[in-house]
Amino acid sequence: MELKEYLTEVIGENVEINKYQQSSKLPLFLTNEYEFDQCILHDKKCVFLNILSKRLVIDKIQKHFLKLKEYGIEYPVLVLGDLRAEKRKNLVANRLAFVVPGKQVYLPYICLDFSEKVTIVPKSTDKFTVATQVVYLYILNQIKREVNTHQVAENLGISLISVNRAIRQLVSIGVINESGLSTRKKYQRVLKHEYWEKGKNYLISPMQKRIYLSRKPQNVKLYLTEDSALAKYTMINEPDVVSYAIDKKNLDKIDKRDLLTDYQLDGVQYLTIEVWRYQPGLFAKTNTVDLFSLYAEYMDQDDPRVEIEFEELMEEALCED
Repeated sequence: MELKEYLTEVIGENVEINKYQQSSKLPLFLTNEYEFDQCILHDKKCVFLNILSKRLVIDKIQKHFLKLKEYGIEYPVLVLGDLRAEKRKNLVANRLAFVVPGKQVYLPYICLDFSEKVTIVPKSTDKFTVATQVVYLYILNQIKREVNTHQVAENLGISLISVNRAIRQLVSIGVINESGLSTRKKYQRVLKHEYWEKGKNYLISPMQKRIYLSRKPQNVKLYLTEDSALAKYTMINEPDVVSYAIDKKNLDKIDKRDLLTDYQLDGVQYLTIEVWRYQPGLFAKTNTVDLFSLYAEYMDQDDPRVEIEFEELMEEALCED
């Protein structure tokens, strides 16, 4: 189904879509990423971003939306050919409008409709679960190569069943060696460089959602993350907007009066709070998130400068074996 036909059906009014006439005034990095159309929906001038790349990086999309606001585009909408369930959840969590013609539409300033025609894409099996990632990072941070599953469960505060399930996945991708039979099984980590190189591609971003606050909360343990954390690890300049990570269990401690929407950020001071899928201080040695979790946040971003910095950081961090 075409975009025009689908929106007409969903919105309940005739929709006229035209080429966005101001594309030439936009930065090259945006016109290289999207083709732009426009239309009026419920008296709001929406600009459709027909994404050209096959990679959908949520952090990058969010920055693009903010940049478009600087050029007077108040209501940008992504147009996608398909969308995985996990990516859809992240777009909704960050209030990033999108349309998948014939399947689903999310317009937070107009309406919300997930059509029954949505094809749910099974969760990819080539990525860690949250529990597996936590176990993977715990083992990576240990000096000893031998892995005691009972000790892992006790130290992480998770069930032995979850640890054993995680270990099975780590064995299957070749980062844990298994020996023995039944209850006498023994596990040993491979050398750290190999462990990291084989395992890093299975990492998921620890961030579940992002919110914005007008002031720093006083009753919540915060850890520097994203560019704020990278500045602590490297010589990269600190960003203008500070980013912190919190455990999702602490989200209820945030004063709702301090919350800002992404449409309230222009011209005001604010800070970013990332709500993580696991405790951001679990492997942190300071008030900055651990290096490996930080890498998981950046791994889908195409920034050569950041890649070079991480190469140097990892070389130093993995030199123990």
